[in-house]
Amino acid sequence: MNDVETVARRQKVRLRPSSRFYGRGVGRGSGRRGIRSSRRFSSFIALGCVMLFFVLTVMLLASRLEAPRPLRAARTVAPLESVTSEKEQDFVKKASVLKELLQRRQGIVPLSEKLLSNCSKPETWLSGIDLRGGDIQNVPLKMNAEECCNACAARSQCAAWTAVENDGSCWLKGRLGRRIAAKSMTSGLLRNAIQIEAVPEVPQAVMPREARKKQSVRPHCRHTSKDELRLFYKAAARDWSEAFPLGNGKLGALVGLEPWSGRVAIAEETLFERRSDIEEAKAKRQAREATERAARAEKNKSTADDKKWLSKPATPFEAFQISRNALLNGNIKAAQEAARWLDAGPVPSFEGLATLNFEVSPSLSEVLNYERSLNLEAAVASARFQATNNTIVNYKREAFVSAADNVLVLRFECYPIDCRVEISMQRLERAISSKPSQQHLVISDDPKGKGLGFAACARLLNTTRQEKDSKNKLTAIGSSTTFLITGVTSYTSETPVLSCLEKLDAAAMYNYVELRQRHIQDFTSAFGFTRLSLRESARFVPSSRQDIDTEILDTGVRVAELGEECVWQNKSKYLIMDPSLIALSYNYARYLLVSSSRENSVAPANLQGVWADGLKAPWAGDFHLNINLEMAYWAAGGAGLGQISTPPLFDLLNRLAESGRQVAQEYYGIPRGWVAHGFTDISADARPLGENRWALCVTCGAWIAITVYELTEFEPSNCTNLKSLIKHLQGSVEFFLSGYLIKINNTLITTPTTSPENSYRSTIRNKNASRYIWSTLARAPAIDNAILYRLFQVYEEACARLNDNCDISNYCDSELVTKAILAKSQLPNHGQPQYCAHQQNMTTTLREYPFDGDEESQCLADAGHRHFSGLWALMPGRQISPLDNEDIASAAATTLNIKMMNKGGHTGWSRAWAAALAARLHDGLQTQTHLVYLIRNFFTTNLLATHPPLKPIDAFQRQGCTTCFEADFQSSRPISTAKRKSNIRLSEGMITSSKDVFQLDANLGLAAAVHEALAQSHRGPVNSIELHLLPALPPSWTHGHIIGMRIRGGFQLDLHWAHSMLSNISIRALDKFSHTLTIRTSPSNTQFVSNSIENFTGHLILLPSSTFSSSPPMLSYPQPHLTRVENFKPNFILDLGPSPK
Repeated sequence: MNDVETVARRQKVRLRPSSRFYGRGVGRGSGRRGIRSSRRFSSFIALGCVMLFFVLTVMLLASRLEAPRPLRAARTVAPLESVTSEKEQDFVKKASVLKELLQRRQGIVPLSEKLLSNCSKPETWLSGIDLRGGDIQNVPLKMNAEECCNACAARSQCAAWTAVENDGSCWLKGRLGRRIAAKSMTSGLLRNAIQIEAVPEVPQAVMPREARKKQSVRPHCRHTSKDELRLFYKAAARDWSEAFPLGNGKLGALVGLEPWSGRVAIAEETLFERRSDIEEAKAKRQAREATERAARAEKNKSTADDKKWLSKPATPFEAFQISRNALLNGNIKAAQEAARWLDAGPVPSFEGLATLNFEVSPSLSEVLNYERSLNLEAAVASARFQATNNTIVNYKREAFVSAADNVLVLRFECYPIDCRVEISMQRLERAISSKPSQQHLVISDDPKGKGLGFAACARLLNTTRQEKDSKNKLTAIGSSTTFLITGVTSYTSETPVLSCLEKLDAAAMYNYVELRQRHIQDFTSAFGFTRLSLRESARFVPSSRQDIDTEILDTGVRVAELGEECVWQNKSKYLIMDPSLIALSYNYARYLLVSSSRENSVAPANLQGVWADGLKAPWAGDFHLNINLEMAYWAAGGAGLGQISTPPLFDLLNRLAESGRQVAQEYYGIPRGWVAHGFTDISADARPLGENRWALCVTCGAWIAITVYELTEFEPSNCTNLKSLIKHLQGSVEFFLSGYLIKINNTLITTPTTSPENSYRSTIRNKNASRYIWSTLARAPAIDNAILYRLFQVYEEACARLNDNCDISNYCDSELVTKAILAKSQLPNHGQPQYCAHQQNMTTTLREYPFDGDEESQCLADAGHRHFSGLWALMPGRQISPLDNEDIASAAATTLNIKMMNKGGHTGWSRAWAAALAARLHDGLQTQTHLVYLIRNFFTTNLLATHPPLKPIDAFQRQGCTTCFEADFQSSRPISTAKRKSNIRLSEGMITSSKDVFQLDANLGLAAAVHEALAQSHRGPVNSIELHLLPALPPSWTHGHIIGMRIRGGFQLDLHWAHSMLSNISIRALDKFSHTLTIRTSPSNTQFVSNSIENFTGHLILLPSSTFSSSPPMLSYPQPHLTRVENFKPNFILDLGPSPK
């Protein structure tokens, strides 16, 4: 197919060289005469006509095929001179005209009309024309049309230019853009425009993988980069996905460090929508809908939904009873209809505080040697570059968010000239700007509006001189300029503006050097000394380049090349593993947790930490209790951040339990204990917020309580935290044992509830055709059984710790402890996971829905679902271990493999969970596969993890499933962003142009998976910990060490390995009371392991490592292990099949 036909086909235009090749209805008259004659005779005539038409068509096509067809045979359009036939020449001419017409429709200027502009001749310019797109970075400039043309001619990469008469802006283009009529604009095309038409809009250090593959570009093999504690880039950030996230647990900022003009998105942890405003809007909407229903009823036009409102239960408790009874009687539809009334309304959304914009001038034409980096140990972002305009000017930027002074500090430096720096702040809704003094700038809420009160304030710290400017800007001139920014809301202050200004003035008592020192000292202390290093795991031969050992790689390039093929001397091919990038991601995860959750924070890290780039965060930026919040703190204890980052999580649990007591009474009629559901916000609302298919997770409150308890295992001597936590564990146990759990056949089950965000399928067999029905409401799904088993176990352990370690007796309810112990054995299958045998494939998996749905649906309803709820007992639970029961562990491994083969793990946090599950199964290879896939496909350029857009699974959607989704990868990987206008971007939130949404939990889930791969300590109670060394070491991590890692029981671990074997170890007991410590390691290591334990007076037991294999041959991943799951056919895909007839 040639280019002309390709363009025509895309535009749905048919190319027909001549109409003579198409039939003109042979035999029409015969048909009419046949109708007048006998039917039999007409049938013969019609058949003959059809045969004749067919023969003629074949002959015509054959003659056409015999004719010379150089255009159809060639890949490109042949020159006109090469065509011998006049008809073919005519065809080429017509095709060329058509191609030009199609190009004009697409806004492409034909080459024949590309007027080459002469900068000294205005008649060669395009007056009244704007060339959209293709803007080069570090513009606009301020100049007239002629100067703009000359500026473009001076830049080798400039293809065209557009000058704006109104404000004197000059936009330089790296490629030709679409022509748009604009009265106040003048444009021009240069002679080199034809050659460089394909220059990208914004210079990128990272070439998309698809482009490299298309161009057969493979990077050189190189040693592992030495950057494990620094993010480094050679280009300025284009938006939040390339900016540096800075934070102090209260204030968050996304800093891009652009050369001339840039923006900083600022957020404050307590700025949420007010619950009272949500409830008021909900009441008004319901009143309006009630009026509309009444009007339809008077006209006898009531809808089916109107009739449902007539039978609405009077209270949530009544709706709960109706739903429970219906589900127990097998009436799924009625149960779901009743559960509809348990919806407590939407979740209040986390909001961005303000956007700070800055302009630096003079903005010179060329930027040279641009570099920016984020030091993870100091939490300081910096940029350095040079610019030239007859002289070389050196520029430097620095930014940090200080917890010591609770301010964002922005520093601008230039040498040897003075620079003019201008800042302003904006917010799209309910914001008023003011300027209390020449040094202060304030943006605050409108007192007449609704919502939480807020204030964002900026202050000029020091400058050579200051300009008088408008009320909405601060302007300074000097070789060094420093601005202080902070924010306050009415959640913590009755007078946000006054408190905001007071914070700035207090910080202004220090100069820049002092502010920086105070910040670094505070952050270094909080960040601690836990570090992971894998830089010694250099797997590949050196590159042929001489400077490879000293080259500093752009972090974005490392992300793009991870898992790609590389070549050495154009011969050998390898896969780039870059273990050091995994180490950087781990250290970065610790940095993100410290930056978004500190001991003085009001709330824990939400879905997006403490960062926002827009009015409302995607998915409300709230606290998801069905996996995301728990995952965000899985690694906190092992990373040595328990005392620093977990206090706000403890505080949220305190408020959630208090709120949940009222919900237990109101929704379930249970006067004792507390309950919480899938989502909550900063007010700790425990009701089921949102649609019940997402929110009705009755055990999610118990899940967060278990998570908080397990964090105390790293500091067992802290009796204060344990004592305050006991009452919450006890309240959760009371709720389930005081009425929610019902006993059927001597088995305690939960209902109605959900397996988070999932559903199962049942077959409804009627007298006529059978059909499928999908339901989210279930009876005792596997995750409920696993959480309750762990809850009862934790309550028993916590009470024992109070008695044994804290000398606090009679604090627990001994009768309730006895009931909890008994209840464990009364859960389905005595609380143990249940098997699901697949006869066809001779495999065994674990059931997610033991009591509901078809046989296949009970095993894995939506086999590729992102939640691994059926494997909760493996991770984060502790019921499944290869060291305890290899059969159950093998079934768990098979379940995980099947889910991955059916496109599971298709979000960032889901893939991180998969890595942790594989590590718990002692599978280092699969752990490595998932971690590499996580970074390759879900990390942005600045290493923030994302959730991709989802699309419904067509087959299941047709059957009625409303929770069955798969990833909809709309862009190339690694995730990239397109240049967008700032006024549009303000309202979009932290979503990329390919609709990938930032979620912090996957970053922190990666850290948890690393811990599980290197050292596991979850088996046994806190006073009798079993430490398993290197249980799932990935194959590419041949050399490395982790220092300062905490393990349960109050120990600190320094671990070194070489050639994938333990080489050195140091274990130090941080608590004084006795333990029993069991260490699993290779028999050859027992001697030096036993001699490496410090400050330990307990009993030491040494055992051999596990030899369990979690990858059965039938279900193992094919080579190469870095191939995306979607790109290969697995040996076993669970297919529920089409709907029955």
